[in-house]
Amino acid sequence: MMASYTTLLFDLDNTLLDFSKAEQTAITDVFRFFGLDDSEQAVALYSQINDDFWKAFERGDISAERIYTGRFERFFLDSGQIGDAVAVNDRYLRALGDYAFKMPGCDETLSALFDKGYRLSIVTNGVAVNQHRRVADAGLNRWIRQLFISEEIGSKKPDKLFFDRVFESIEEKDRSRVLLIGDSLTSDIQGGFNAGIDTCWLSANGCTGEPKPTYTVRSLDELLTFL
Repeated sequence: MMASYTTLLFDLDNTLLDFSKAEQTAITDVFRFFGLDDSEQAVALYSQINDDFWKAFERGDISAERIYTGRFERFFLDSGQIGDAVAVNDRYLRALGDYAFKMPGCDETLSALFDKGYRLSIVTNGVAVNQHRRVADAGLNRWIRQLFISEEIGSKKPDKLFFDRVFESIEEKDRSRVLLIGDSLTSDIQGGFNAGIDTCWLSANGCTGEPKPTYTVRSLDELLTFL
């Protein structure tokens, strides 16, 4: 028998908003501003380095502050270019906040779930000022009750403490009635496992992975087939 959920916790980046597109657009703008190589290869190199740093943060190996300059220091080292990591990072964070591309079906799915009476919140790691701005610019506040950001609540996904603090604020206290939806096995699905809540993995290519999610969908609108 399918669980009777009341509350849905959505990841933000590459779940509701297309972070990959925003990242590519913003970093290309920044590289051009500083006269750096803005080729597809350079952008792909930065993206991989950035992903590596965020995964290290999720594991607890580095602080959030280390991500911001460290990723560009590594990029300059690996690409053989010279630049000011602090200045590039500062401009990149400002540029990233300018883009809030929505994932396919985002508005329609959130609207339908909201109309069905689900309580919707966002749980995200990231830079608080950017996340607030992008959520607002995308118009997601029409449906989202609360926005939980690691930088503001003092813990990160996938840590249990992050979700304990979420449960201190949301109305639903029964964890069996809460579903976490996200694209990352290491951050979202592992986080749900740590928190003792059901999970739904947004896997566009239909891959399987560990830890095993409760559900797997290829697109947001597939949520409406069982919610």
